[in-house]
Amino acid sequence: MGKILKIIGLPVLWTIFLAFPLAIITIGLQHLGLPAAVLDAASAILVDLFFFAGAIYLANKEGLLKRELFSTVSKQVSLYSFALFLLMAIPLTAFDTFFPLPDLVLKNINLSSFSFIIMAVIIAPIGEELLFRGFVTRILLNRYSPTKAIFLSALIFGLIHVNPAQIPGAFLMGLLFGWIFYKTGSIIPGMILHFINNAICCIPNIDRYDTTVLNNGMAVLVASVVASAAFVLLFLKAHVEIRRIG
Repeated sequence: MGKILKIIGLPVLWTIFLAFPLAIITIGLQHLGLPAAVLDAASAILVDLFFFAGAIYLANKEGLLKRELFSTVSKQVSLYSFALFLLMAIPLTAFDTFFPLPDLVLKNINLSSFSFIIMAVIIAPIGEELLFRGFVTRILLNRYSPTKAIFLSALIFGLIHVNPAQIPGAFLMGLLFGWIFYKTGSIIPGMILHFINNAICCIPNIDRYDTTVLNNGMAVLVASVVASAAFVLLFLKAHVEIRRIG
C-alpha cells in the first residue's frame, strides 16, 4: 500500500501547495481586467492536470507506466464491457432516484460549463483510468487475490470522490472497470466507458428529465431487478469466455 499512498498522496500535497499561489495569480489577473470565469476555468483545469501529471510521473519512476496499458481489445471484450456497463446503469439510476445521498459537490457546479466538461469528459477518463486501474489495481493484483484487489481498488476509487452522492456509483463502476482491466490488462475499455458515463452527466438538466417510466416506482423496481439479474448472468458468461491476458 506504500506505493499507492505515494502515487496518490504526494500529488495531492503538491496540488494543494500549487493552489495557493495559483489563487493569488488568478486574483491579480482579475484586477487587471481578465474575465473571472475564464481564469477560474483555466485554474481548475491546470490543477487537475498537475495532479495527474504528478501521479503519472511517480508511477513511471516505479516502473508502472507500460505501453500495454493502452493495448486494444477484442470485439468480444468491447461488446461484453458495453453491455455490462448499460445493465449496471439501470439499477444505479434507480438508486440515485429513490435513495438520493447528499450532494456536497456537483450541486454547486455548472455541469455544462467548459471547464467541467474538459475535466470530467477528457481529463478524468484518461487520468483516473490510468491512475486507478493502470497503477493502483495493478499494484494490488500483484499483492492480493484478484477479487480482493479489484474490491480494494474500487473502494479507493469510490472514496477518493469524497462526495456521498458519487461514492456508490464510482465504487460499482470501479468494480466493473477493475475486472475489465484484470481480464485484458488494458485501460482502453474502461476509459471509453468512463468517457460515456461522464459525458452523460454533462448533458444540461439531464436529472430533470421526467418520464412516465421514471415516475413509476414499480416499473423502475422491476427494471432494476431484471437488469441486475441480467448483469449477473452476463458477467458469469463473460468471466468464463474472456480469457485473461497476462
